Amino acid sequence: MSDSTTGITPRPNAQQTWWPIAVLGFIALAFILVPLCALTGRVQWSRFMALFLQHDTLNVLLLTLSAAVQAALLATVLGVPLALWLHTIQRGRVLARLFVLLPLAMPPVVAGLALAAAFGNNGALSPILDAVGLNLSFTFQAVVIAHTFVALPFVVVTVDTALRQLDRGVTSSAASLGMSPARVITHIVLPEIFPAIVTGAALALARSLGEFGTTMTFAGSLPGVTRTMSVAIYLEREIDQGAAYILAAILVLVAAFVLMLGSLPGLLRRQVAAQVFPTNRPDAQLLRQLTQPPHVCDLSFGGIILSSGRLCAVVGPNGSGKSTLLATAAGLVRGVEVHEDNRAVTLKAAHQRNSALVTQHPSLPRSSTVLRAITMVCRDKERARHLIQAAGLQELTNIKISALSGGQAAQVALVRALSARKAVLLLDEPLAALDVKATSDWRAVITEVARDRAVALVTHDPLDVATLASDVAVVSHGRVVSQQTTTCAIEQPSTEFFARLMGSSRLIGRVEAVDQTAADILVEALQIRGVHCPDAWTPGDEVALTVPASSIRVRPATGPEADGRVVATEAISAHRGYVHVAVGKQRLIAETSLSDLAEHCGPGSSVSLDINPSSVSIFSSRNSAERVTP
Repeated sequence: MSDSTTGITPRPNAQQTWWPIAVLGFIALAFILVPLCALTGRVQWSRFMALFLQHDTLNVLLLTLSAAVQAALLATVLGVPLALWLHTIQRGRVLARLFVLLPLAMPPVVAGLALAAAFGNNGALSPILDAVGLNLSFTFQAVVIAHTFVALPFVVVTVDTALRQLDRGVTSSAASLGMSPARVITHIVLPEIFPAIVTGAALALARSLGEFGTTMTFAGSLPGVTRTMSVAIYLEREIDQGAAYILAAILVLVAAFVLMLGSLPGLLRRQVAAQVFPTNRPDAQLLRQLTQPPHVCDLSFGGIILSSGRLCAVVGPNGSGKSTLLATAAGLVRGVEVHEDNRAVTLKAAHQRNSALVTQHPSLPRSSTVLRAITMVCRDKERARHLIQAAGLQELTNIKISALSGGQAAQVALVRALSARKAVLLLDEPLAALDVKATSDWRAVITEVARDRAVALVTHDPLDVATLASDVAVVSHGRVVSQQTTTCAIEQPSTEFFARLMGSSRLIGRVEAVDQTAADILVEALQIRGVHCPDAWTPGDEVALTVPASSIRVRPATGPEADGRVVATEAISAHRGYVHVAVGKQRLIAETSLSDLAEHCGPGSSVSLDINPSSVSIFSSRNSAERVTP
């Protein structure tokens, strides 16, 4: 997209290469090119066309091409499934890959002897071959088998490399949206790795064109039957070296042409820079109507209970296991028991479950268009068009996924998940890439569609918790600490992390005194007064307190007047910030203006705290270990 002021199209800045790398790279390239140039210099170009058009030359070339094409096709038909299978096996994968690579390291004569020992007249498989009337030794079929044996690893290695680079989230996401393994392979994997398949087939074809030792040992050199171009060059070298060089040049030119054709799909599928296309506000009610599940169900997993018509916010520190829990619920990993309407589905595959997963990474097939990406899930192109229009994304209908910005791809991923019409929607920070306006619009969509299904939403945004969630599940160190209604979770946070997320402090103290409406709590050396239920506490009880950051006023102090020491500060808006104050071994946060923060709340400053008692809630300190179901 051109800059409107300068008219310059932005391009990535070329990275400089460390000079030793450039020198060694040049030497390596020269090591390949010098022999080829020397070969070109030996070719008697005046004889080239005459020798090329000779009957014997054309026959050998056609036989070589026929054997190479058949071997390349056979290697591709066998190699692609083998590469796909290698990515599914859990045990023995490394050993299987070693066996695939073995023909590349095996001397050609040894490979020919191995084929003769298996398929020859007295080979291990000769009883079976004789029973069906097949005699392979010294036949054209033997040439094809020899070429396939040496060419197969090129297909497997090329496709295997492409599969390793394919984002596994793309296939996992498709599985969680109900696509069977067969549909994932045919609709996503094969289109994504198609350039690699063509490249692998071209490499196999080029390798077959030059095969010599294995063919000579297993198939021999019968003119018009098994004599390939490489064998002819070897024999001609003893009779007419000039003719041998010409035949070699023909073989090099054909191989170069094949490799050039094999690189075309990769060249044509260039990386498209992300572009910005106009989008409109989604119609939340229409999206709800178009994606309503045919039936509802509840889901329980790892201590979380999702009920139809309710949204549960899943919160916790980074690395606490939130994403793993949702992946377990979707069937992508195993680890905890999962139940749908009290029926165990732990052993069910992801595509057989009634839950759809959306992660903060859109995980969309990059070579597909937006319309095709959604159609492959809902299986109805017209319905997919209606969904795209209802989402306000009609301008993206025929745009490739690779051309979308991160925010646009995130919106497409949400529409795609809704199109599956699953009864449970698992959302792992789906709004992380959206701007403020789009986030607000899609919050309205999530609120609307949550009326018809059970929803889990992993989030680090307190606004999501306060405005979207009916319940809150707090996760810490890989386990669910609590699940409460949102109101209860905010008033009585089960962990210090969740309290801070919602702009409060969770402190532990002991009751010093109690009256009819309030209690005095000693937190380290700081006395805090807070409201409580009458007769709920007695002096000496250990309790927990919730202190909203907005209810604390911070003043500079020195000496014994100081209640704590500032250990950190952070901005929460253009004008307000948080001051983190250490009170003994505990920490609370206070909200203040950025000007006050800069003036007397720098790290290390001693401060005094004025806390509004009416904002302080007192509750049992055991709530951190209790699970309160909604």
